[in-house]
This record gives sequence, structure tokens and C-alpha cells, in this order.
Amino acid sequence: MVSRHGHCLNDLLFRCQSGQLNAEIAAVVSNHPDFADLCASHGVAFHHLALPTGAGADAKRAQERQVEGLVESQQIDLVVLARYMQILSGEFCEFLKGARSTSTTASCPASRARSLTTRRTSAA
Repeated sequence: MVSRHGHCLNDLLFRCQSGQLNAEIAAVVSNHPDFADLCASHGVAFHHLALPTGAGADAKRAQERQVEGLVESQQIDLVVLARYMQILSGEFCEFLKGARSTSTTASCPASRARSLTTRRTSAA
């Protein structure tokens, strides 16, 4: 998951493609279309899930449910927040807990952040 700051995404894509990171990037989700071409150049599916400026909690939760569906349908094990600049709901953090770990908890409410597990992928 990424917003408009693409340096973390670019680093992950490069490290996977060059074999420095032993991982497979199943998809990239963003609330902005900015990195669709970058993902395409790496052969990675890009999902633009727009979130209008000033969107309320219901719209944000609906977007999170779309991501949950993608995680389940693609059997994704790890969700990385690569500078995803949105606050995640407690419900979404609960969804990520357990088998679906997150690499960072900075966007999750503090009360939920401690309950999330972090899984690191070793380099090749």
C-alpha cells in the first residue's frame, strides 16, 4: 500500500527484481494513480482505490474492505505500508493481525499497533 511518496515502493520493487529481497510482490494498492506505470514496468498488478479528499470514515472503511478482498483473493501473507499516508481503522488492523502481518504500524491507531505482528523477509 502506497500513497504519493514512491521512494519506499521503488526500493521494494528494485530489490525484488534484482534478487536482493526474497519476496514476491503480488500487487500494489494506492489511493493515487501516480505509480501505475512504475508497477507495470516491474510486471506488478496496480490497484488504484481512490479516496476523495475529505472522505469520511465510511468511505475509508469501504476502501479497506476492498483491500481485504484483494488480500484474501490473492492469498497475500504480508501487507507493507510503503509510505501509505492514511490512518487505518481498528477493524483493518485487526484484519491484518495474525497471518496477515504488516511491516509497519505507524498508520494504525496506537491502541491497535502493539497487537500487530511483524514478519521480516530475509534477503536472498
